[in-house]
Order: sequence, then C-alpha cells, then structure tokens
Amino acid sequence: MTGRHLARSGEQVVEESLAQAVMTGHFDDARLSPQERAAVRYADQMWHDHHGMPDELWDELMRVFTPEEFVELGMAVANYKGMGQFVAMLGLPEPEFVK
Repeated sequence: MTGRHLARSGEQVVEESLAQAVMTGHFDDARLSPQERAAVRYADQMWHDHHGMPDELWDELMRVFTPEEFVELGMAVANYKGMGQFVAMLGLPEPEFVK
C-alpha cells in the first residue's frame, strides 16, 4: 500500500506501517489513541460476530465515546460492512491492500 491509498484527516496522513498493523489485527498499537483502539476493535468485532459483543469492549466504547459519537461510529461501521458484503456478493475482486 502506498501513501495515496491511505486515509487523510486534515493534514495528517496515516502511516503505512500503522495501517498495515491495524489491518493485520494489531489493534493495541501505541500509535493509536484510546478512541481509535476502541473503534478498530469494534469494527473487527462487528465484522466477525456482531452477536458476541464482549462486555469489556462495550464498556470501553461507552467510556471513550459520547453517545452521539458511538452512534456515528456504529453507522459508519454498518455502512462499510454492508458495502463489503455487497461487493463480495457481486463477485468483485478484493482491493489489493486487503490481500
């Protein structure tokens, strides 16, 4: 993956090594803020088993996000999960960075 594929937030660019770490399941990377750690753990849990939300993850989410922020996060995760399922249903190839 190159820098042009990475998300931008204002002037900040996500480091490629951090993006790779998160995409390979290293959610406790010290470069992530508490909110970012909770968000990637939540997204991963929602992808793999949305019925099995651990109490400790729920507690962490409620500690680091306001109710409004959590709803926004939940909507974003649901949207992207649905988009991923739709793309898979169409039989489109996975993006290069996922492989």
